[in-house]
Amino acid sequence: MISSILKNPTLGMFCALIALIIPASAQEIIEDSRDALSELIESKKLIAQEKNEWETEKEIIRDTIDTLEKQIAAVEARIEETEETTSLGEQKRAELQERLAELQAMTAQFDPVIADFEDRLRAVIPYLPQPLLDKIDRLIGQLPKSGESGNRRLLNNRAVVVVGILDEINNFHNSIQVHSELLTINGQQLYFSTIYYGISAAYFVDENATIAGVGKPAGGGWTWEAVPGIENDVFDAVQIREKKMLARFVNLPADIQDLDIN
Repeated sequence: MISSILKNPTLGMFCALIALIIPASAQEIIEDSRDALSELIESKKLIAQEKNEWETEKEIIRDTIDTLEKQIAAVEARIEETEETTSLGEQKRAELQERLAELQAMTAQFDPVIADFEDRLRAVIPYLPQPLLDKIDRLIGQLPKSGESGNRRLLNNRAVVVVGILDEINNFHNSIQVHSELLTINGQQLYFSTIYYGISAAYFVDENATIAGVGKPAGGGWTWEAVPGIENDVFDAVQIREKKMLARFVNLPADIQDLDIN
């Protein structure tokens, strides 16, 4: 299951913000603003908590694997030394061999964990936004191919690749980003400004606010569909994100789906 990668407490906030319709009275504005602010504060608390937990878990995995592999290298070096000298007897070499076996067994316990992450990443990568894929292209190339024995590579290096990809996915999903992309809309290929709300939803608009629509994650590339009537709102959302317009609530259609990928 990859839903844990795709789910995020900010999703509730995004849905609330983009689904709001500007109220008619000042009192309603105050009440809605207070509710939105409360949601924002709570979401930020949850984000900070999850981020701290992820950072801690990530460092534990990397440090543990790194330490074990360094110890293995040190023991292997000592074994080589004993083979080159006669000062240490068979008993010492046997002790070192036993210690080496213990360290290798401990390291091997991490192999299925890293392999599981690699499998899950291979499944979710086709659904990631193109700007994110461009950023992590080098890391994706270092993932073992499906069915390839991961033991051919140092476990620590594989862990670094997995953590690196997960970090970039997490950073993208916890942000609102604007990009310029070449999209094919209504049979015509043009450059549009795309605004991503994490990796769950996106919108596009041309520079003249004449064509706009929504983007959804799909295997093998996101799907983009024109939606008449939202041109000005999407254009304003892009301008606000790029700090070219004062912040305000923008009403956008939301159809955010959780991808349950096995």
